[in-house]
Amino acid sequence: MSMPPQSRRRAAAIPLAALAVMMLLAMGVALPGLGLNSRLYSPRTASNITEQCAVDSGLSMALFEMNKKLKVNIEIIRFGRD
Repeated sequence: MSMPPQSRRRAAAIPLAALAVMMLLAMGVALPGLGLNSRLYSPRTASNITEQCAVDSGLSMALFEMNKKLKVNIEIIRFGRD
């Protein structure tokens, strides 16, 4: 006794619909967690960027001052002290 083609389609539709519902449920659970993590990590990332900018500017200022002192010392050696 074989099943008619229409009932085979109906039997295949139920597992496909259940699979689609399960996939949507998994996405619905995962996406809010992802949003929460991004909200938690964004202040940390912003503070890391701010710290790195402060370090870079401090290093630039220190190098500028060292180069300025080095230039003065080289001029004193070259031309002698007045």
